[in-house]
Amino acid sequence: DDEEDDRLTATQFRSKEEAALVMREYGESLNWQAFAVVTGDDKHETSGKRPKNDLFTLRGVCASRHCPFVFDARRVESNDDDIYWQLHDFVEHTLDCTPEEIRRGRRTSYSANELARAVVKSVQGSSKTKLSNDQVRGVIALHVAGIPTNDLVSRVKAAATVLLRGSLLENKKLLVPYVTELLNKGYHAGVTVLEADRMDEIIVKKARSEHEIKQKEVATSLRVAFDVTKLDLPKATEGERYLCGWHLAFPTTKNMLDSGLLSPVFKLDQCHAKDKARGNFAFALANDANKHLVPVAGAFSILNEGYESWSDFLEALKVYFPSRDENQADDDDDVEAAPFAINGPDTTLISDADKGGAKATADVVSEAHPFVCSCHRAESFASHSKKARAKSRYLAAVNATTETELDNAIKKMTPKEQDYVNRLGRPYQFKSAHPNCLYGNTTSNSAESENNAVMELRESKDPAFALMRFVEYTHDKFKEIKRAAESCQTFGTPTALEDIAKASAEGQKQLTRVTWINENTGEARVFHATKGGKRPKYYIVNLSQQPANCSCGVPAVDQKICMHVCFAHGKWGHPRKIQLQRYLFPWQTTERWRAQY
Repeated sequence: DDEEDDRLTATQFRSKEEAALVMREYGESLNWQAFAVVTGDDKHETSGKRPKNDLFTLRGVCASRHCPFVFDARRVESNDDDIYWQLHDFVEHTLDCTPEEIRRGRRTSYSANELARAVVKSVQGSSKTKLSNDQVRGVIALHVAGIPTNDLVSRVKAAATVLLRGSLLENKKLLVPYVTELLNKGYHAGVTVLEADRMDEIIVKKARSEHEIKQKEVATSLRVAFDVTKLDLPKATEGERYLCGWHLAFPTTKNMLDSGLLSPVFKLDQCHAKDKARGNFAFALANDANKHLVPVAGAFSILNEGYESWSDFLEALKVYFPSRDENQADDDDDVEAAPFAINGPDTTLISDADKGGAKATADVVSEAHPFVCSCHRAESFASHSKKARAKSRYLAAVNATTETELDNAIKKMTPKEQDYVNRLGRPYQFKSAHPNCLYGNTTSNSAESENNAVMELRESKDPAFALMRFVEYTHDKFKEIKRAAESCQTFGTPTALEDIAKASAEGQKQLTRVTWINENTGEARVFHATKGGKRPKYYIVNLSQQPANCSCGVPAVDQKICMHVCFAHGKWGHPRKIQLQRYLFPWQTTERWRAQY
C-alpha cells in the first residue's frame, strides 16, 4: 500500500525494533484488527506456533486464534561480525480474523501516509499547521476499524506535519529563494551567514550551556567541570559558510511609520526556539490605533539570547529604518532620507533589559530612548526589596503622571528601594519622566503575548518554515484588521471607546463634584472623594480644548481621556457640549485606524 516504503517487502532488518515495526505496519496496512501477539505460552490453534520475543527470536502470531498468520524473524551474526535480523517464516493474515460487522462500511487498507493525507484534508481552509494527537486520532478513527495505537498516531502525525510544512531539508533549500522573493515584493529581508571559525565557537558555547543546565539538576558534590576535549562535537568545515538565521521587516508597517501614522513606541522581546532549532526568535512590535499588536520586524538566529543576538537584530532594524547619515549615498547624489529612523530621538524601545538587551540598545541605537519593561522591573524590584507590597510601590511610581505624584510615590519606598531605582535613572523606568509619549505603554509583555500567538513557530523545529509561516500569519492578520477598521462606524476605535467607558465608570466611583471656574469655556475643578475630614483633592479640567486637557497629567503623558474629563463632561450642560468621544486624541480615531491599513 505504500510504494515509498520498501521495508514491507524486506527479508532482512537492521534491528529487532525495525522487524517489529514492519510487522505492525503490515498488520495495519492490511487490516486494523489484525494485531500480532509476540508474547505468551499458549500454542496457536491454526499455525501451531507459540509467540516469542527474546534476544534471538521475534515471532508474532495473530490475535485471532483461527488465523494462520506467522511472522518469525531470527537474529543472525555474519562472518564479519555484522548483526542483523533475518525473516525466517512468514504466513499472511486472512480476512477471517476481523469480524464482518467491523469490515463492512469501512476501508481498512490505509498506510500511514494515506492517513496523513486524510489529516491534511481535514485542516484545509484553515491556517493551522500544528496538529494535536487527539485531532489525528479522531481522523484515523473515521477511516479505520479498531482503536489506533499510539505508535500509529505518532507516525501519521509526523507524516501529516511534513505534508503541511514541508521537510526540514526541503525548506532549508527554499529559504534563500524565498527571501529573494520577499525582497522582490517589497519586504525587507535577509539571511545571516557565519564563517566556519565562528560556527565552531557557537557549537562549543551551546555545548557549555547545555552542560551547565544539566549540572544544575544534580547534587553539588556530583557536579563536574565542562571539558570540551571529552566531547565529540561536530566541526565546521574550513572555508565553508553556514546559514544560521534570517531577519524580516514588513513594508505595511514601514509605510505606517514613514507616513507618521504609527506611534514609534516599540516593544522588543526574544524567545527561545524549541527542540532541534534551539536558537532564538526576536520580535519588534508596535500598537495601531485600536491597540492591535502590529509586527514591525522579526528574526531567527541560532545564537542564544545575549548581547550578540540583540545587536544583530537592532543592526538589521537600523538598516530597514535608517537615519539621514546612514541613508547617504557614497556619491554626490543626495538620497532622500527615510521619514522614520529607528535610531532617532522620537523612537522609544521597551524591552525587559535582560541578557544583554539593554547594553545592545545603548550601543546600537544610542539616539533612541530605551524604557525598561515595568512588569519585569517590578519583579526585580520586589526581589531586591523583600518587603511586603514592594511591587505595588514600584508600579505606583511607574504609572505616576505628574512630577509631584512621582516624587510622592518614591518617598513611600524604603531607603533600600530608593537606592535601587536611582541606579537606573528616572527616564528609563517612569513614564512621567520619559522624554517621549509612551501612549500608555510601559511593558514589553505584549511582545511576549505575540510570542505565544506565534508559538507554532517556536515548536516547528524548522526555522525556514517559521519564516514562511510568520509572513503568512502577519499577512492574514493585517487583512483581518483592515476589514475590522473598514467596518467600524464610530468616531473612535472600539478600544478607545472601551477606555472612555472604563474612565467614566472609575470617575463615578472616585469623584464627587464639579465646580465651574468658567462654565462657558468648560474650565472646572473636579473633586475626589475624601475620608476622615481630609482636605479634598481636585484637578482642573478644560473642556474647551480638543483633545481636552486635565492637570492630572494623564492626557499629556498617555494621550488619552482621563476620568476627570469624563466626569466633568457629564456635568456640563452648556450648548457647546459635544460628544465625549470627540475629545479623543488623533491616534485613537477610526480615521487614523483606517489610514494605517
